[in-house]
This record gives sequence, C-alpha cells and structure tokens, in this order.
Amino acid sequence: MIIAANDQTNYQQSLQTLEDLLDNAYWSATSIQAKDAITSLTQNISDILTTLNQGALDTNSASYTPLKAAVSAANTKLQTAQTQINNWVHVIAVATQVTSAIDQVINQYAKMFPV
Repeated sequence: MIIAANDQTNYQQSLQTLEDLLDNAYWSATSIQAKDAITSLTQNISDILTTLNQGALDTNSASYTPLKAAVSAANTKLQTAQTQINNWVHVIAVATQVTSAIDQVINQYAKMFPV
C-alpha cells in the first residue's frame, strides 16, 4: 500500500507549521526546562520531516515501520506538550497556535498511518 501523496503533503505541511511555531515558542518559553522540552519536540519533528522528505513511503518499505514508531512516539510527546504548553509559554497567542498545530498534526497522522 502506498500512502497517498496528498496525505503525505498535508502531513508534511502540518509538521512544518508545528516546527515553525515551536521555534517561536522557544523564544517565549519561561524557563530553561521549557526551552529544553520545546527543543526536544522540535528535533523529533525535524527527524520525521527529514524521513518524509526523502520520498514517498510504501507500507512495505524498510523506512515505514521505523517512521511509524517514531511518529507514534512523537505524538505521545505532543499530546503531553499540549497539556503543558500554557505553563511553558506565557504568551497566550503562541501557546494557542502551538496547541492548534498539534491538533492538526495528530489529525493528519490518522490519515498517514491508519490503524
């Protein structure tokens, strides 16, 4: 099964948007621990984008299973971050944008990696 190009594109765009927003959130973070957490999330997103940018994925390809595991782990971190972002970033607009972008990534994930 080949993942639809449109789903890949939408997922990549949602990840890129989130990565950009996390970069902004880093500068609004209230502590070094918050900055570290945001940096870790940004690195996870960047790693996934790198894999996706290497080409279309086929569910039978060697890169599909490790990518699915990495994305699943990243989603768990994102869901945790979603509940903590207001503590990390006190600029409400930035926190709200990040939360919304996380929702988009998780929604697109469901299309990319159906159960």
